[in-house]
Amino acid sequence: MRDPQQYIEIDTIAKCNAYFGIETKHPLVSIVDLSTVSDIDIDQAQLHLYAVVCASLDGNISGHVRFYAPGHKIGSYNYNSLDIDGWILIFHPDLLEDTLLARRMSEYAFFDCKNSTTLHIDKHEIRTINNCMLSLREELQNDTDRYTQRILVSGIAVLLSICMRYAEHHTSPIMTSNKNVVARLNTLLNFRISHSMTNSELPSVAECARALGISANYLGDLVRKQAGCTAKEYIQNYIVNEAKIQLSRSSRTINQIALDLGFKYAHHLTRLFKRITGMTPNQYRMREKSV
Repeated sequence: MRDPQQYIEIDTIAKCNAYFGIETKHPLVSIVDLSTVSDIDIDQAQLHLYAVVCASLDGNISGHVRFYAPGHKIGSYNYNSLDIDGWILIFHPDLLEDTLLARRMSEYAFFDCKNSTTLHIDKHEIRTINNCMLSLREELQNDTDRYTQRILVSGIAVLLSICMRYAEHHTSPIMTSNKNVVARLNTLLNFRISHSMTNSELPSVAECARALGISANYLGDLVRKQAGCTAKEYIQNYIVNEAKIQLSRSSRTINQIALDLGFKYAHHLTRLFKRITGMTPNQYRMREKSV
């Protein structure tokens, strides 16, 4: 007899599809039409996949979207196909490998590995999300080729961005809770970088804290708790990661990249980059090209 405290590991799309009794069309992503599946009974499982559940209630007049991140533990769960209609998007973290979305996932504040987050939506929002799900399902019906991953990841990014829009429109606590301060900080830093002016200063902890509506000390405490480093280290690591992306994916000079990221001089970027990575930007670029 299995230990009641032992969780079943749901770590592949194939294993997840087996619970729903559906065919696996792609090894890293699945779309489940809840209206077509039979009853499901899951007893204590740990999810190692991302999942987005869009459920329609009251004859599609209202509904909700629920989000699960890898690491989420599911207690005893029973689903009856007569109770609810909707869709489930399930995807493996490996689907996002080497994609822009992989860097942006932390911005989607509704993903929490400990607790599922619920977003309540109206009938018009249900229709939009359903259309996203249908588009993804249609792509899964096609033969896999070199464009498949790009199209699927783009479709998922659109769906998640639409959900973020609805969260903001509904003034959801998802967007304002201090437990999501790292995700909010990521959004702020991304905006700052994408709108930076030549010779502007790097964003400081105090500046970020003001923009987030909290004190610098409190921001530092929250980042340390959530990310395991100081707020200054987090900001610097974020900037260096952005530099890595530009170095590996563009032919822009080190000076151009440094200016884009808010450094007054290229050697300021070089010094920070080497301190964090152990190599200069040029060495990193050469290494990436040789891989």
